[in-house]
Amino acid sequence: MLFLLPLQPITFRFGAVLLKIALLFAVAYCVLTADEEQIQRTSTIEEGLRANITNSVDSDSVTNDTSTSLNDKAARTRLLCPPMVFKCSELPSYCLKCDFDLSCWYGALVNVTCRPADGVFCKSTHNSTETPVTENLTLIHSPDTTALHTNYTIQKQFICRFCHQISDSEMTCVGRTYCRQAEVPRSFYETLCEPHPNVLCMGRRVFRRMLPCNWSNGKRYVTTVLLSLFLGGLGVDRFYLGMWMEGLGKLLSFGGLGIWSVVDFILILAGYVKPPGDAVYV
Repeated sequence: MLFLLPLQPITFRFGAVLLKIALLFAVAYCVLTADEEQIQRTSTIEEGLRANITNSVDSDSVTNDTSTSLNDKAARTRLLCPPMVFKCSELPSYCLKCDFDLSCWYGALVNVTCRPADGVFCKSTHNSTETPVTENLTLIHSPDTTALHTNYTIQKQFICRFCHQISDSEMTCVGRTYCRQAEVPRSFYETLCEPHPNVLCMGRRVFRRMLPCNWSNGKRYVTTVLLSLFLGGLGVDRFYLGMWMEGLGKLLSFGGLGIWSVVDFILILAGYVKPPGDAVYV
């Protein structure tokens, strides 16, 4: 009986550790299940973004012998710029045809005259500069083009630059979920981008650009912060991020007697501790 007395505290501690491990696996299962749903929603959003990346309205002239290209262009114009939906003063930039001065200084704020692109009909309230065929409509004939569009001109100001020179905050690009390259410190990928509808720029509105690979393994920032706050002493936050060695260290040391848990919470809250492998939070 005397030999069994020292074993009672050890047995109690061992049972407490087993209880903590069981609680850890239960929390990890719930978190991983929520992450799978988040990944599915993210994939759906990305597919929608790919579908929304559109071809710009081509401003080049179309000859009479290219009827197929003309029909494709007209169908694309009707899709992007539905007739009589926009006010002429509120037309998106991809529905406009502007007389750009290609010799302007880069970055300078210049004036440009714009009009609805061929095949674009809008609600006009201004006086026209040409003889209207019907209300707000003008039939324009030229040696290379036969087009019908709303008779409307507008003066706009824009920053002198080509579309591929705009900043990242002014464009929408097709994202990729899996673009990571092995043994590369910082991965990049090639994708298609287009300016926002209110951004006016010269050249083609759909262009290619190299972007950093901000891939995600489905880990969420809010989830990581909450796990670090409430279960950081058990290493659940590190297990959630996929850092098993650090998680075991925190679990066996009871969060470094509380010091490691506090430091980890501050680092996670500040964004210093992130998912491994150059991944970003969802």
